[in-house]
Amino acid sequence: MRWRVRSRDNPEYHEQAEVVRWLKLNYPDVLFNSSPGGVRYGNSRDAAIRGAMMKRAGAKKGFPDIAIYEPKQVRVRRKGPKGNILIEQEVHGLFIEMKPKDGTPSDYKPEQREWAGELRRRGYRAEVCYGAAEAKKIIRAYMGKPKFEQE
Repeated sequence: MRWRVRSRDNPEYHEQAEVVRWLKLNYPDVLFNSSPGGVRYGNSRDAAIRGAMMKRAGAKKGFPDIAIYEPKQVRVRRKGPKGNILIEQEVHGLFIEMKPKDGTPSDYKPEQREWAGELRRRGYRAEVCYGAAEAKKIIRAYMGKPKFEQE
């Protein structure tokens, strides 16, 4: 069977693949996983069967596309009694929901928002990124600048 992924059909896939390639090049030791979420192969019947199989195997609707399992100390702004304060806080990992660079906030589905909210409540950082460039910027800020950055 062939993968049914074409630029015009699924720009989000190509943005995500670019981020994953960049992540492997610049942070080779990072512990991460990338979800194949919207990628299906075969005809529409095969895609539906594959989706049902993924669901039975534990895949959950709305789970972020990229998960980086690297805890970090980050600085976070919080409202204090005398205005905003900057505190250090451990974040357990970074989760990214990819959207096409020309996407809109309406592309961010309610179940994706729910996952992001729940991850944040549990001490993870969760972001939605419109395009590979935005995702790379978020990852760079989280992980720190790589020694020899490669595009």
